[in-house]
Amino acid sequence: MDMSEPLPKDNTANAPLDADAWIACLGHISRHFGISFSAQAALNRVTWAHARPQPEQLALLGRQLGLRLRIYRPHELRLSGWHLPVVCEFDDGTIGTITSLGSGFITRR
Repeated sequence: MDMSEPLPKDNTANAPLDADAWIACLGHISRHFGISFSAQAALNRVTWAHARPQPEQLALLGRQLGLRLRIYRPHELRLSGWHLPVVCEFDDGTIGTITSLGSGFITRR
């Protein structure tokens, strides 16, 4: 997410962040690109920023893991194999890393 972009105005902006799940998913992407990181340092960073809105916490977490995040709403996302891996938060609040696409289904990890 670019910090210059306006923050999303929805109910997830102030929801508690599942830091362990986000670190696991974003860590998978960091490893995919060969970026080394410290999971404990990432956890410390997001714990320190717990009072900030969730999009800001995610941006901080991404930077700690060597990534730049962009947050998309479902209707804005045009997903293809060139965009993978990608982290998605589903309607039920679960977080997953999409690593491959198939015909008619998404493989979640």
